[in-house]
Amino acid sequence: MLPKCRLGEYAIFIFLFTSCLSVCTLYFRNIGYLILPICCLLLLCSGSFRNIILTSYLKNIFCLFYLPMIVACLWALVKLGFVNNVFYYEYVSTSLISRMIHIGLFIIILCGAIQVCLRCSTAILRRLLLSYAWGIFILLGLMGLWQILHQTTGIWCPEIETRSDLYFASSLGVSRITSFADEPSYLAPYLIDAMLVFLYFKKFIPCILLGLLLGFSLSFAGYVEVIILIVAGLFFLNVKYLIRLAVFGLLVVCVVLSFFPDLMDFFRILLDSRKELQSGFSMEDTSRTYMLLQVISEFGNSDKVSMLIGNGPSSLNYLYNSSGGKMQFVTSNNFYVDILYEGGIIGLSCYLLMLYIVYKYMSAFHISKNPQILIAVLFVLHLAISSTYRADYSSERYVSIFIVLCGFIRLHNSVQQKSSL
Repeated sequence: MLPKCRLGEYAIFIFLFTSCLSVCTLYFRNIGYLILPICCLLLLCSGSFRNIILTSYLKNIFCLFYLPMIVACLWALVKLGFVNNVFYYEYVSTSLISRMIHIGLFIIILCGAIQVCLRCSTAILRRLLLSYAWGIFILLGLMGLWQILHQTTGIWCPEIETRSDLYFASSLGVSRITSFADEPSYLAPYLIDAMLVFLYFKKFIPCILLGLLLGFSLSFAGYVEVIILIVAGLFFLNVKYLIRLAVFGLLVVCVVLSFFPDLMDFFRILLDSRKELQSGFSMEDTSRTYMLLQVISEFGNSDKVSMLIGNGPSSLNYLYNSSGGKMQFVTSNNFYVDILYEGGIIGLSCYLLMLYIVYKYMSAFHISKNPQILIAVLFVLHLAISSTYRADYSSERYVSIFIVLCGFIRLHNSVQQKSSL
């Protein structure tokens, strides 16, 4: 039998490695339902919760991220007593209960993972953090790279049915690369997660390959985020690293353009296709912006208590089912807007405060003197930016990110302790 202390490490490894399958619901819908309770059971049997260490990081994540969800859940149950609506009963008995179970399991995973991160050796911790990136590379990246080769060279590739059609791209005979992910906007955040983790541990080849996959995904939000991260990183770098990065970036651009000379024209067509960048744009012109408008409008119609603490997790499902066709979407695809409706003003404020506190954790180290710390800071910024085009806060990805950030903090503290000896 495995030693109990190793059970916790294996549980976190399995959870992080398979985290990206949560966006592959068209092919791996039921795997997550199996893996999550298994990992929780392994953690509970590993003894990770004996003499639990309540760090300020764990307290802040719980109080500012999960506690507002729990309060919103309780309020949704209270509303059951005076909302006489068959759709609301259906919401509470299905979506809300399911979301509450998920939140409970994720709290167990997060608490156990942080205990493992604090107690394991730094060598084991590095492997655990890299398992998240390698899981994305193997489970999503390899198939995506295979699809790229299929598009560029014509080699055989199994047909993957996802939401990969894009208006102008399909007319050009090109489709977006999604790998097993349901759509590019689901794929892009995970790719950037893995790229940053690989950069942190100076593994550049898989990082470049995932960057190529991101390019072929045609995810406009992913492109914008990468540009913002690069510009933000430049503000923190000293001159030495800035020159190296500029030379490396110029080299990558030249190599890519040499292999794909029509790439600039293609991106120009992509930009021209974005209605948001055209004059006379209205929020109702695109489905993505109309999602935001509808959810914000419905939030304004909520009662005062619900505006303050939220309508409850997954309550957008109830809104969609009970609207009689008025609501066209079950999410705004924007974390901030979804949490505003489901978690209220308090939930949104707590999330913003949590981002600031985690950023302060990272920025407490000397950013300009250590590029690894810069990557950790950019990881926090990435979480904030990706929340504008991904909204499923009750998912494996957010828990994985919290674990990775905890690991970064532990590694930085270890380096500081060694340097002070």
